[in-house]
Amino acid sequence: MRKYKVEGGSDDSAGEVTYWYDAHGVIRFTFAVTNAINGTRREDRAYFNRAGVRVYRLSRLLAGPGYPGGFGFDSKPVRNPAAEFKTLCGQAG
Repeated sequence: MRKYKVEGGSDDSAGEVTYWYDAHGVIRFTFAVTNAINGTRREDRAYFNRAGVRVYRLSRLLAGPGYPGGFGFDSKPVRNPAAEFKTLCGQAG
């Protein structure tokens, strides 16, 4: 798997994060977009080295006043997308 996308939301915000992996299945890049009911639009990017360790993060507020608490999209990046997909589909084990 080279790319994995997750979308979600609640009553006051929604967003998506896309993960990219190298040929060895190691996470290399994430890109997230989040929109909130207060008009906030935000982009977050994270870059990972060959070992899958985050080396750089960039967050940009595109519109609106911001959103309290942050989004934490990459605080725990998806390192095994096939396993997570099975879990989300109720096929874990």
